[in-house]
Amino acid sequence: MNSEDVVRGVIESYKSRDLNDVLSRFSEDVHYSMNAVPGAADYAIDTRSKAEMAQMLTRISEEWTIEAYEITDLIAQADRVATQSRIQYRRRGTERVVTSMLAHFWAVKDGLVTEIVEYHDTLAIRDAGLP
Repeated sequence: MNSEDVVRGVIESYKSRDLNDVLSRFSEDVHYSMNAVPGAADYAIDTRSKAEMAQMLTRISEEWTIEAYEITDLIAQADRVATQSRIQYRRRGTERVVTSMLAHFWAVKDGLVTEIVEYHDTLAIRDAGLP
């Protein structure tokens, strides 16, 4: 499986809310970083392990429902992949809908994701949680 296939698999599993499959595609020491405005969300953090990723993804799935997730651009070269996606999701509790673009930069080694750097409209995330 090449790096592009690995990343597409993660995104498809995430869209279908299959967190076990998502996590099976990560290395044990996967590093994730979201470039976020302070206070955007308590899960807008850096993680350094699959266990920390599991906690973060569980928290996100408890607060948000994904309504649409479409890859608009994907560039893959060897073990690096860049994706830009259009995402629409609904905040549980407020029922506010957020639609935005999302950029990820991925590193893949031996068929597993080892790093994800995310750029996202974190102000929209924060505002969707406000009363």
